[in-house]
Amino acid sequence: MGLQWGDLFPDGKAKPHGNGRRIIKTYDYADASGNLLFQVVRFEPKSFAQRRPDGKGGWVWNRNGIEPTLYQLPKVPAAIASGGRIFIVEGEKDVATLEGAGLTATTNASGAGKWRAEYSKTLRGARVAVIPDNDGAGRKHGQEVAAALHGVAREIKIVELPGLPKKGDVSDWIANGGTREELERLVETVPLFTAEYKRRVLDEADACREPGEVGALLRREGLYSSHLSAWRRQREKALAAGLGPRKRGRRPAKDPQAERAERLERENARLRRQLDEAKAIIDIQKKVSQLLGIKLADVSEREKRLESEESDS
Repeated sequence: MGLQWGDLFPDGKAKPHGNGRRIIKTYDYADASGNLLFQVVRFEPKSFAQRRPDGKGGWVWNRNGIEPTLYQLPKVPAAIASGGRIFIVEGEKDVATLEGAGLTATTNASGAGKWRAEYSKTLRGARVAVIPDNDGAGRKHGQEVAAALHGVAREIKIVELPGLPKKGDVSDWIANGGTREELERLVETVPLFTAEYKRRVLDEADACREPGEVGALLRREGLYSSHLSAWRRQREKALAAGLGPRKRGRRPAKDPQAERAERLERENARLRRQLDEAKAIIDIQKKVSQLLGIKLADVSEREKRLESEESDS
């Protein structure tokens, strides 16, 4: 019928753990002083809900009126002050795993795609390492978190764990023999996503002319095509720290020729994004044809057309 608990019990007093479900774990979310704000509740069969204290020893099964906060927030200020690294993972279970290894970690409630601006403010000046889950939603979430922290955190790295199964996470990695020492060594090998680094990678990608060169660059750097797309957008909008520094005071009047050059540069960047995507598709088609033994007669013709378009741009 499409009904939810809030439709049947608008006061939030219902307990959404009927139908054979039972609570197997609760995760406390507190403010910076350690005062309990709300809980994330895990059920078996696997599902989650959130509840807040009602002030009378019971619970209200919603988070209405509660300021969003990071998990294990009371531990964050001390880590920032000491210059320690804070790991951002996807889920409270992964936070517990890293804490068991002696590391400081945090996460946001509700999983991937739910990062909020309030969380970024909490991490001002922090050295952050984001560990995404091994799936599309996890990688997208990791990139969104890293982008939200630019200009706020002191240091940001996205750490892709080797050997993870599909949809695997850092808890799986630790369970399969990964150690704190290995993780810390891995973090040190990951480049910082500084403005200078992004400029260098974008310049190298823009200089690629042969099919497969962009893919080789991405594999070498441990990046995805979505990184290039996001960084190009940042470059165009001058939002990334250092890519388009803002000067104080009144802006000088722009020369018409300079404005035209900027428009052409933006258009050129857009066309390059399209070319990168088309090249990636051709690479995949060629690999599939090789695996299946099917000759794609039009691939070489498409490559020549792309190269011709690229040289014209």
